[in-house]
Amino acid sequence: MITRQAPSLEPLIASEAERAKIELQRQQEQKETISSTAEQARGLINQGKQEKAVEIAFKCLQESSMIFGEDSIELMPLYFELADGNLKMKKWQRAEGFLIGAHWTLLKHQPGEGENSSNQETEEVLSKLRSRLLRSFGSLFTEIGNYEEALKSLTENIYLESVDKGPEHYSLSGSYYLMGNIFLKIEKKSEALSFYNQMNLIWKRFLSDPEAHGAHNIKKVDIEQACNELNEVLIYIDKELGEGSDLAADIRQTLDKLYEFIIDLDKLARNMGSKKDINAFDDEE
Repeated sequence: MITRQAPSLEPLIASEAERAKIELQRQQEQKETISSTAEQARGLINQGKQEKAVEIAFKCLQESSMIFGEDSIELMPLYFELADGNLKMKKWQRAEGFLIGAHWTLLKHQPGEGENSSNQETEEVLSKLRSRLLRSFGSLFTEIGNYEEALKSLTENIYLESVDKGPEHYSLSGSYYLMGNIFLKIEKKSEALSFYNQMNLIWKRFLSDPEAHGAHNIKKVDIEQACNELNEVLIYIDKELGEGSDLAADIRQTLDKLYEFIIDLDKLARNMGSKKDINAFDDEE
């Protein structure tokens, strides 16, 4: 009589360690999706396509909330783009709602009273998010005419950015732009011109030595936003000081170089894409 040996039963349920590994990989992939979606939304906002930016950011927010939870700090980049997109569409209450959500999320992740975070990397992330939140609130307060609160938010934002990256870093350009706009609205033209000039100087320094001023971290959307803001400033300078003024000429020169920089970034991206294609082909071989 021939007896058959019972087949070995493979475990149908993954071990706890395997499940944790799969979930960690899933979360990491979603973090990358959040980052790329936020950057895409920023690019659309730069192009004046706010509705599309809000649409893709909100869809990603819904999907990401199911993975990380609604009060997860990973969602904050999407909150910022949703707020900025709604601001551009003059939907003040919607924008404020997203910023309030980001604010409460940030509060939940701050160390409690008497607690100290031992993770320096976490502290740096929280500081950067707080700085970005302050700038967004500054933009909101400016739009609704609450200039006192706008100045408070932007002043604190500039302080945090300066401590983190230095007072001449390109990340401060957007805040100087907003500060200039506020002073223009309250009819303090000399102060407004000072901030607009500081914007221009920041980008001149950057272009003089990009690598020394953080070009390895800069994104195309950062440059595009700067060009949009500098163009708006230039319109005012031409009207106020004249198209032949030194500041107008200086800003035009800065803009020309920034546009060239965008072209260089596009070329670099295409070259990197080509190398990836070649490497993928080599792997197949």
